[in-house]
Amino acid sequence: MTVPVGTSHHVRSCRFRQSKTRLSACFTGLGFAVFQCVEIMRKTFLAQVLLDKAGRPLSIPCVSRGRSEMQISWKYKCIVALIILVPSLPVSAGLITPSSATVAAGTLTGGNAALIIDGSVPPEGQYWQTDTAYWSGTSVILQVDLGARYKLEDVLVSVDNNDAYLVQYSIDGLSFSNLFSIAVSDGEIPVSPGGMDTMSSDSANPEYVPSIDFSAVDTRYLRISATGGDNYYSVGEIQAFGAPSSIPEPTALLLFGSALLLLPWARRLYN
Repeated sequence: MTVPVGTSHHVRSCRFRQSKTRLSACFTGLGFAVFQCVEIMRKTFLAQVLLDKAGRPLSIPCVSRGRSEMQISWKYKCIVALIILVPSLPVSAGLITPSSATVAAGTLTGGNAALIIDGSVPPEGQYWQTDTAYWSGTSVILQVDLGARYKLEDVLVSVDNNDAYLVQYSIDGLSFSNLFSIAVSDGEIPVSPGGMDTMSSDSANPEYVPSIDFSAVDTRYLRISATGGDNYYSVGEIQAFGAPSSIPEPTALLLFGSALLLLPWARRLYN
């Protein structure tokens, strides 16, 4: 059988166009999935720029091989995927506003847990039962929920001066690790007349106590409990300083990896 002249070339050309069509469909699907992630990545700049007022993905005009097409080119799709799915840049640390404070164990003698996150740090030397959460014995545990996952860099605490305390942290609120301990000798308020003492892990803070300094950790929950002293304990305030953790969603990571894997193949077909 005689094969018409140009048929072989025509077949290869058809296969090439079919491959391009499949690839375009693949990236169209990837683009749709990327835009589905926009709600998750709402805080990123492009997540808002790439939506119209009705919340629909924008169609970006582009020119491909001399033809005007109202579609997103494969290069643009890859760029969008890379930019949106890459973790956001670090944000400078600031005072974190907790969502709640509770008594995780034991019973307070007076005051309430909300007082330790009300933003009011008791004056140093103030009476230990004024505007504080106080108790006797070492069974009480106070827990603070920061409301989200943060990169915790510093902590400021106000506690009764002649006691020892333990501060712990956790990501899930179930498994806690030690962050730092406060010794009876820490701080600057003498045993007599005593009172509340403010301490900070921030070396730039006048209340800095080197022994409670720590390396930054990812956390959402903080706990403080008494470990020794005169058996009468008090916490006036606990303040956390840090920035939101940039943890990519599993779906975002999957899409990001897919975009990288498809990029070399796309370049071979289109170049």
